[in-house]
Amino acid sequence: MLAPDKFDPSADVLWVPDPQEVTQLDRFAQYVCEKRGAAFKDYADLHRWSVDHPGQFLNDVWDFLGVIGDKGGADDDLVVRTDTPPYLDLFPNAGFNIAENILHGVMQAPDKAAVISRHQDNEDTVFTGQQLYERVSLWQQAFEREGIQAGDHIALSTTNEAEADAIFLAVNSIGAVLMPVGTGMGADMMAKRFKPAEPKLIIAGDGVYEFGPISEEKGAAKENIRHMRDDIINAVRAEVPSLTKTVVVATMDGENAQMDGFENAVSMDEFLSGLKPKAVSFTRMSGNHPFLVNGSSGSTGVPKVFVHGGIGAYLKNMIDHVLHSNIGSDDVYFQHSKQEWMMWPFQHIALATGATILKYNGNPAYPDPYVQFDFTMKHGVTVFGGAAAMVTLAWARDDFEPTKRYSAEQLGRVRLMTSTGSILPKSGFHVVHDIFPKAKIVSITGGTDSLSVNAGGHPKHPTVAGELDGWHLGVRGAILKPDGSHADVGEAGEMAYPQGVPFSMAKSLLGDAHVVQKQWDKYFPNGDGVLYWGDALRQEKHGIVHLGRSGNMLNPFGVAVSVEEVYGPLRDMPEIVDSMVVGFIRPKDGQEMSVLFIESSVDLDAALIEKIRTKIRDGSRGDAIPQAIYQLPQIPKTQTGKTPEVVAKAAMAQGQAPANAAEYDRAKGQNLMQLVADTGKALAEKYAPS
Repeated sequence: MLAPDKFDPSADVLWVPDPQEVTQLDRFAQYVCEKRGAAFKDYADLHRWSVDHPGQFLNDVWDFLGVIGDKGGADDDLVVRTDTPPYLDLFPNAGFNIAENILHGVMQAPDKAAVISRHQDNEDTVFTGQQLYERVSLWQQAFEREGIQAGDHIALSTTNEAEADAIFLAVNSIGAVLMPVGTGMGADMMAKRFKPAEPKLIIAGDGVYEFGPISEEKGAAKENIRHMRDDIINAVRAEVPSLTKTVVVATMDGENAQMDGFENAVSMDEFLSGLKPKAVSFTRMSGNHPFLVNGSSGSTGVPKVFVHGGIGAYLKNMIDHVLHSNIGSDDVYFQHSKQEWMMWPFQHIALATGATILKYNGNPAYPDPYVQFDFTMKHGVTVFGGAAAMVTLAWARDDFEPTKRYSAEQLGRVRLMTSTGSILPKSGFHVVHDIFPKAKIVSITGGTDSLSVNAGGHPKHPTVAGELDGWHLGVRGAILKPDGSHADVGEAGEMAYPQGVPFSMAKSLLGDAHVVQKQWDKYFPNGDGVLYWGDALRQEKHGIVHLGRSGNMLNPFGVAVSVEEVYGPLRDMPEIVDSMVVGFIRPKDGQEMSVLFIESSVDLDAALIEKIRTKIRDGSRGDAIPQAIYQLPQIPKTQTGKTPEVVAKAAMAQGQAPANAAEYDRAKGQNLMQLVADTGKALAEKYAPS
């Protein structure tokens, strides 16, 4: 067994590993030791081997997990460096199908619930393993009847429900490529994403709830607005001529899709008509064959469109699930997600472990922030994948009291709580610990770029409030300072990969060749093969602190300040609904100042400005106090709900909103980015050279 990691007794420790528990991580380490004559004392030893010998590592992960398929080689044959981005060819001679492996895990217990989904305001949908398999069979036959072949692209814009998992598996079973987007995405953005891939058909939900904003009471959403999707899908079809048909799925009410308004469309029932379940066939492909195309959030600019290979994503996600989270067939795993988010395929792949996955489709704060808890507690959740924003905006409220609503037994079943989407502050760890006192808490960071977790936790490391345990197996990460040297304890720097991309990195980017080259160049800005991820981290004695996007880092008058040092204290102010802080370079002296935008339930006046300044000074430090504070109707957000500080900073510097400014509005016609750009213009005039 691997020895538990050491920790500083003075640290804010919330959970410690049981030294007697034998985890999947222990079993894997023992497997490698017996196979290769290695010796691992602790996780650090195992991690060092995994990055020093990536071919051996992936070879042994494949065998340990019992992956179905043909590796096409062994050890060094499996990881081949190339001369073009992403400079990696993974399992080039393999024969593999991701759906085959996922369904194999599901069918180990065909009568057990595989997927349980709840659509807001509707009853739960339960697919047993057998039912999921049969749905996959029907969809596969329908795709083949439609002429869909390996390499064809299928666009998907439905809700996060069980039927979407069947579609995912059916598309990939024949070697086709899925392009999922959320139902909240607008026509223009969808068309831009789809057009380069020329998808053959689109599977779309008939309608969606447009969620009202979280109220000033910080917890419950104010309203839900029903909105049909026919006009948006028709507009996408008009811009993407390769889309010859729309398959409409009921996502608004009941079982029958509302077809009114959809052009050249059939309902799901019509598309699957006349078919009966039979054995699912699988087309095995090479390691670089794509299985999924998805996009970044756009928090740093024009969204990237990533093409992901099946083997890299499957192996990396299974490493994250099995070895790092110890997920197995006894687990019930919930993940807060939308379909456009990388966490959607990430959770889906967990089906291969034999676990039951829980999916909630709806506003997590409507009509109150208990809705996800009501759903997950009912089904005995053991692994709760949450969103940091929900913890800080809803769970931290004084009147949010799950310990009074649910039994200690229900809450005690949760053995692991993971948080992602944004930074989980130290205070957020304590909020989670008060709710799930027996759970290990893990804040994770990764990205759509690699479709995986790069740094997070493992079962041999204690939970220290505010910290990530460290780098995941197979990930040779580093924290590099501006001069390229490694950060020491207590120092901050940028998340980087000195020896190239993580092995699950996207195989290619879609779009205009010039734009794509610029996007790759941002990953490798120095031309030395070192990949920079765009996240800022601080090295601690036994862990890592995530500071946010590196482009978000503030530098007011030469002092490095994390955006979290501003946001953290403001979360305790009930009148502040949301906020965004960015840096602005003053033309007259080249010095950066911090500019804070707030969304507030009251008007911004001198008294509120002084209260904000005092709160940040007392809760953080004087250097973090913004030099200017402005009020917006709402804070701009990406399609996945992230705060686009980098985009806002560019808009202020240029005095001009980006071309895709409307994508950051929370409601039509707000022009939030233009308001931000206008603020930059005003500041440029105020601080113009004399």
